[in-house]
Amino acid sequence: MKKLFFILLLLLFPLISATSIDSTFLNNELVVSISNTQDLSGFQFNVNYNPDVLSVSEVIKGDFLESDGKESFFSEGKMVEGAIENIVAVRLGQVEGVTGSGTLAKIKFTSRTEASPDISISNTIITNSGIEEMDVTISETTYSTGDDSRLPQPNLGLDPIVVAALVLFALAVIIVLFVYTGKFKKK
Repeated sequence: MKKLFFILLLLLFPLISATSIDSTFLNNELVVSISNTQDLSGFQFNVNYNPDVLSVSEVIKGDFLESDGKESFFSEGKMVEGAIENIVAVRLGQVEGVTGSGTLAKIKFTSRTEASPDISISNTIITNSGIEEMDVTISETTYSTGDDSRLPQPNLGLDPIVVAALVLFALAVIIVLFVYTGKFKKK
C-alpha cells in the first residue's frame, strides 16, 4: 500500500509543481511573473494588446533573474502595432539559473479609452542554465481597474486540470487509507 501511495505521489508531483507565467493588469501596468520555476536562465515572450485602447509607455526589466545578485541582459523588445515582440532576458556568464517565483517584466501603458485592453502573452520560451527549453503554462491575464478596494486574487499557477488531479489524488489516498486500515469492509 505504501508503494501505491508513493507511485501516485510521483505521478502527480510534476502537475503540482508546474512552472507557470502569470500576468496581472492593474492601473495601466502589466506585471508578468513566473511561479514554481527551477534553474531559470532566460526567457522570451510577446505582449499582445488592443492598440485602440492602450499605447505602450515603458517596458521595465523585472528583478527575478537578478534575485541572487548575478547580472542579466534585458531587451525591451520591438514595438509593433498591437504588440511588443520578443521581450528577452538572459543571465550573463556560466551561472546556474534562479529558482522560485518572481517578476520577469513590467509594462506600463497609457489608456486611450475605457474599453477592454485584450492583453495576452504569446511566443513564450523559458530556458535553463543548460540552454534547454523548459515546459511552462501560460495563464490568462488577470484584470483589475483599481476602482475598488479589492486586489486581484493571486494566481497559484494551478489550472483546472491540476486541481482535478489533486482532488482525484486526495480521493485515492482516502480510499487507500480506509482499505489499508480495514475501516472499509464489505458487509
